[in-house]
Amino acid sequence: MSGSGGGPTRPRLVAVPPPDAPAEPAALRPAAGARTAGAGRWVWVLAVLLVLAFAGLAVEARRAAQLAERLAASEARLRAAEARLSAYDAYLAAVRSRVGAVRDQLEGLAGVLAADPAEGAPRK
Repeated sequence: MSGSGGGPTRPRLVAVPPPDAPAEPAALRPAAGARTAGAGRWVWVLAVLLVLAFAGLAVEARRAAQLAERLAASEARLRAAEARLSAYDAYLAAVRSRVGAVRDQLEGLAGVLAADPAEGAPRK
């Protein structure tokens, strides 16, 4: 047999009780009531911790619901702002179109006035 060190390893020694020895000495065996009294205390501690965990979970669930409501309200305000922005954008496009039409008319009038010989004459 070889181990990780590369050299031979010894077989593992296991203590074997004599055949006439009792399985467990009575002095080392705990009393019957001692084991259950400690366990009952731990059951109550674990039950209290479980109740506290569920209470914390309920509080966090309520906070999550409140945050979800705030998020929904913010999303609604955002959608309303986007709708107003698109309406303003459409209005701005209409204004730009009208300004372009008026500019074209003014340029046409400026061309007519520049071509009119009577315009260059002094007024009385």
